[in-house]
Amino acid sequence: MKKIILNDIAIVINDRIESNKITLSQYVDTDSMLPNKNGKTLPVTLPSNVSLYKFQKNDILISNIRPYLKKIWLASYNGGCSTDILVFRAKDKDLFHYLFAVLLQDSFYSYNMLATKGVKMPRGIVSHILKFPITHININHKINIGLFILNIDNLLSINKNINYELEQLAKTLYNYWFVQFDFPDENGRPYKSSGGKMVWNEELKKEIPEGWEVKYIKDIAKTTAKNIIPTDNVLYKYYSLPSVSKNKSYIEEYGNNILSSKYIINHNCILVNKLNPLDSRVIFIPNEDNQICSTEFIVLQQENNFLRSYIYSTLCSEHFKIYCKQRISGAIHKRVAPQLVYNYKIPYNESIVNKYGNIIYNILFKINNAIQENRELTSLRDFLLPLLMNGQAVIEE
Repeated sequence: MKKIILNDIAIVINDRIESNKITLSQYVDTDSMLPNKNGKTLPVTLPSNVSLYKFQKNDILISNIRPYLKKIWLASYNGGCSTDILVFRAKDKDLFHYLFAVLLQDSFYSYNMLATKGVKMPRGIVSHILKFPITHININHKINIGLFILNIDNLLSINKNINYELEQLAKTLYNYWFVQFDFPDENGRPYKSSGGKMVWNEELKKEIPEGWEVKYIKDIAKTTAKNIIPTDNVLYKYYSLPSVSKNKSYIEEYGNNILSSKYIINHNCILVNKLNPLDSRVIFIPNEDNQICSTEFIVLQQENNFLRSYIYSTLCSEHFKIYCKQRISGAIHKRVAPQLVYNYKIPYNESIVNKYGNIIYNILFKINNAIQENRELTSLRDFLLPLLMNGQAVIEE
């Protein structure tokens, strides 16, 4: 079949906008772009008085640092992005979704990596990227492929948005119950606001509800993990720091070419990163086989679903982040010692923890189900996409 190149259907945008002309929510940097074609999240900060690339809705943004991470996002609004990001625009504005499909292909990133500059932080070369070969297909096929990809992307976004709202709900409940101590009392009223008795606790240096105690994380979770050197004949679900997004609790990475020592984990585990702990990579492990993680994670184990859910929420809390921030060490690579995490003190009441854990476990169960659905949709997309692009499969009208 006839071949064309990327330059025939797309242009690279170099228009500029000053950072002080946009808001944080309109800004995209490479850190906020998620690996493995998972879109983006909100960046941490907006640089001041910096010239950015200007993008429009329906442009496609691709991180040009370490192309193998496959960071891509179809813009849903106008904004500005880091100059480490390439901005592609369809020459035919009605075929932006087809261009998005082209750039989603695994073969695009493999081609990109054939000519990069830099060893530690390779960057794509634009002149090479624009020569990416594409099978020429008719306009109807382009439209159908684009709409197919757009529909899948919309489904993925819906699940991600639902999960975000569920995560925020869990954090809000934790704050009400274990920070403000407005958990439901025996009459269903908020405890502290309704006059529930509070007593000073010397260990925590604050008031806590009467009858509550103080526990360490190590009192309510096992803190040991077994090491393993993975074998080549097993396909592992592998949790590494690059594969887990900041402030997120899930991954999209599998592999069997894993040589160094890892921890064996299962559905009774929670992971929290000891490297750069302020990034808050906390993971509630699903019930799957052959799971391992980087030794840069601290592994906590608890068989009780409700208690494990409570521990997860505790490690996601702002108070825990502050605790880590005050105790991290290292000039370049910031770390928190595992023992400091084990010795984190929390107010504790078994009855309230179980009630809270029951609610949160159901929320986390729904989140993991949505993650699994997205994984299956992504797998279907990535399987069909090259077949559609090469004309080996056709979407019927």
